[in-house]
Amino acid sequence: MLGVAVLAAFVSCKKETPAADVLEIINAPETVITKDGTDTPLTVTFKATKAWTASVDADYVTITPKSGDPADECKVKINVAANETTVDRSFTVTLKSEGVTPVTVTYKQESQFHLNIDPLEVNVPKAGGLFKINVDANVRYTIKDYSDGSFPWQHLESAGDTEFAIQIDANNGYPVRESYVKITTPDIQVPEIDPETGEPTGELVDMTVRVYFYQEGNASIAWTTTMSDDYFVGEGEYISLSSAFGNGMLLVSNGHNIWGYDAATGKALQSVPLEGMVTPFGITNDDAGHVVAFTGGSYPPAEGDPYEPLTVLSIDPTTMSGAPVISGVYNAFYGYGLDGMTVTGDITGNAAITFLSGAGWEAGSSLVFFQVTDGKFEGDSHTDYVGLPWTSALWSSRHSFGVCTTNNVMNGVLCAGYDGNYNLHYNPGVSGANWVETFTTGYTWEGGLNAADVIEWNGHKYLCFLGMSYFPSWAIPSSLFVLNIDNPAKPELLTKIDYLDSPEVAVSENTALTMTVEDGSLCAYIVDGEMCSIRKIILPVL
Repeated sequence: MLGVAVLAAFVSCKKETPAADVLEIINAPETVITKDGTDTPLTVTFKATKAWTASVDADYVTITPKSGDPADECKVKINVAANETTVDRSFTVTLKSEGVTPVTVTYKQESQFHLNIDPLEVNVPKAGGLFKINVDANVRYTIKDYSDGSFPWQHLESAGDTEFAIQIDANNGYPVRESYVKITTPDIQVPEIDPETGEPTGELVDMTVRVYFYQEGNASIAWTTTMSDDYFVGEGEYISLSSAFGNGMLLVSNGHNIWGYDAATGKALQSVPLEGMVTPFGITNDDAGHVVAFTGGSYPPAEGDPYEPLTVLSIDPTTMSGAPVISGVYNAFYGYGLDGMTVTGDITGNAAITFLSGAGWEAGSSLVFFQVTDGKFEGDSHTDYVGLPWTSALWSSRHSFGVCTTNNVMNGVLCAGYDGNYNLHYNPGVSGANWVETFTTGYTWEGGLNAADVIEWNGHKYLCFLGMSYFPSWAIPSSLFVLNIDNPAKPELLTKIDYLDSPEVAVSENTALTMTVEDGSLCAYIVDGEMCSIRKIILPVL
């Protein structure tokens, strides 16, 4: 009996653990509210074991009451104004009670009118494909896909209330191409913007959304490198750039020195003086892969000597030493150097050589041709030259180029000019033959042509040249033209790649261009003397 009494006393003294406070939602309405708001208040029912407060984070929402006593069933009513904007919006109601984790409910309200498109930009591979675009709208809208002519590679496959699908054809061309579809709704009016001033005009127009498609092309930039400022040495800045390819290197000359750059990476190699050369000089390649150098006397020529001595050397790119191939040749049109040099054929066998020479508008400039047969210069040790038909004196040889289309100068020349005539011409002979315009570049007096090269590949002959900005330098895109000249009288434009540097920077007048074939692809090395940059572009054949 004593034990029972002790146990009863122990049990009667034990304290019970109080229940935890509660703040929990019992019932809440749908979290999506129409654009018109609430005619009848929304009611949130909850349980609270302690005093509570309610708040909202939007000024277009009211809640009542904002506080209350504990109860098994507490209620707050929510009123939402109409959404007269063009975007969806959301708000959050927060319930709080001391010592309890706050409870939140978030609501989304549709806009009066909305047209939301996702994504707005699509990156498309070269192979193309079908791309679906999601549409979230409570308005009427129309889609214009421009496949009627502006973007013939783009097709609207389907269009519904919640999505549309666009088919993009494969891009077999060189450049990256850009297209877009335009979605327009008359139900949403937005301020019209003046395209020239960027300011509102005061008028309202239908809202328009564009979805852009950026598709890869076959051309790709392998690398870009920057030349050091010591590139210009002495009078080197007055010597037109020249470049060649040999021993895995891109060789760049300013007329006094040669710099080597690793063809695979663009890494600069050591500057190496060329043995046996007389300044100024220029370098190029022939079709047989030889690195060829042209040397000339300094400007002005020796007193009483109307000719500038010229020597043609074959360079060993490993040792950077030159051995004379042709000697005793004279250039009657002396100048600052030799510009736009090309060699078609094998310089040690049969070849045709062309370049421009001259000191500018005072002395005039001219296309100069050499014929090489069995490794020897044909003629009486003087150059043959052709005065261009549209101007008697080229303003500067930097604005023009000439190339022999075969290893015989009598078999055709494509050339460019100055003074508003930046088109290609064909001449079936040399002196006295009629020049016929064969290709229109679209360039005007503000821009010119420069730095041409000819390369034979897979049984076809290609002419590549640069279109560059002359004035104003920021306004004209720099372009690389690639033409098939199997028939030089009817050249075929394969591609024109714009923005070689960037949309803001154009290739300068002082440029060089070297074409090579590497790993089954046509490669263009573009050297810009003004920007001190070199860019390698890979161009798979079409």
